[in-house]
Amino acid sequence: MRKLVVLAVAWVAFLGAGRVFAQAGEEQAASGEKAAVPAVPAPEAVAAAEAEEEESPFAGGVDLAVNSAYIWRGVELNPDGVFQPEVWLSAYGFGASVWGNMDMTGYYEESGQFNEADFKGFYSFEVEAFSAALSYIYYHYPLHDYDKTQEIGAELSWGDPLSLNLEAYYDFDLVKGVYLKPSVSYEIELDPFTLIPKVGLGWASSNCNKSNFEVDRDSLSDLTAGLEISTDLGEGFYLTLRGEYYVLVDGQCREAMGSSDDGFWGGGSLGWEF
Repeated sequence: MRKLVVLAVAWVAFLGAGRVFAQAGEEQAASGEKAAVPAVPAPEAVAAAEAEEEESPFAGGVDLAVNSAYIWRGVELNPDGVFQPEVWLSAYGFGASVWGNMDMTGYYEESGQFNEADFKGFYSFEVEAFSAALSYIYYHYPLHDYDKTQEIGAELSWGDPLSLNLEAYYDFDLVKGVYLKPSVSYEIELDPFTLIPKVGLGWASSNCNKSNFEVDRDSLSDLTAGLEISTDLGEGFYLTLRGEYYVLVDGQCREAMGSSDDGFWGGGSLGWEF
């Protein structure tokens, strides 16, 4: 009997509480008030906000490279170790960079001194799998009485991960010559590394060959085969290792260079970009 009384009292209390809550709900609806519900932004809005935060028209970086030799378009400028840093900054596709070469040994008795500085202005853009960079380069030699010279250039690339590339430069100042180099590269992702093997073949006009090798004729120049390995270190930092074999193709250019007509060089760089 006692259990029946307890159940009856509980049932009456339950009905009473339900009636009270129902009346409160009716009064709230009548007054037009709604319960506060946290606003959840749409996924599209979240993605757009994140993209706006990540994208910036400004970019830049620093690359600190150390290489076992300084080889430029098939020409051995220094067979010993060199330090070759670069700093660059760009916005809206337009940018500028400064690249330098410092000998690390006493091969030319210039150890620890910058004997070359290249100043570049450029404009770059991408359209789907095609990218291009148009540039102006000023070559400066602070330790020598070499005449300065200037070039305009274009670097074109199409395709991903297999890329067809073309470098084209025209020295309109001292040399007045043309250098072209088509190449093929392939990007391989092996987390956390990116591998890029690359093969290229250069061609130089007579004025370029005369300036570099004292060979007065148009000809194929340097054949190169290289591999680059890079990894992301986080916070914008990266590490790159590279190696390349080069050989002069033209017989007269090879004869002019003697024992330095082919060889292997390698190096690495630590960089940061934003």
